[in-house]
Amino acid sequence: MPESARIDELDGRLIAALSETPRIGIQELSNRLGITRTTVYARLEKLETAGVLTGFGADIDFSTFGYGVTAFITIELQQGRFNDVVPVLEAMPQVIEAHALAGEGDIICRVAARSNDHLMELVQTILSTKGVRRSSTAISLEQFIRHRTLPLVLHASGIE
Repeated sequence: MPESARIDELDGRLIAALSETPRIGIQELSNRLGITRTTVYARLEKLETAGVLTGFGADIDFSTFGYGVTAFITIELQQGRFNDVVPVLEAMPQVIEAHALAGEGDIICRVAARSNDHLMELVQTILSTKGVRRSSTAISLEQFIRHRTLPLVLHASGIE
């Protein structure tokens, strides 16, 4: 994968169309963008190979099926213990994402929990993991901006 993939205006329009209608077909993309199906397919392949497009998953609201608590858990590790902790986090389906940090803490996780009691169970599981020194948790009260990529794609492609 290149250090930095460049996207142009056509890539931006293609990604925007996929964002608006994730289940759109190649032919419909071709019609909407006014380009051939071969070009659509080639561009999608290029974007996937470059790592720009990493998936075509559904956008999920966890609260609709009982996971109404979103929290961010910052984990401080004993020196160099990522290999002990990351597999435990990967095995927890409630861990939506995890990132290594520079600064305060070593890992930050976004988790989905059914309740505050359930969140406490998740925190206890993390704290009991070999290599974890301590954690701190921030509970999200309201989401002002949903996870998004399109504004950055449009900016990077020169559309906006």
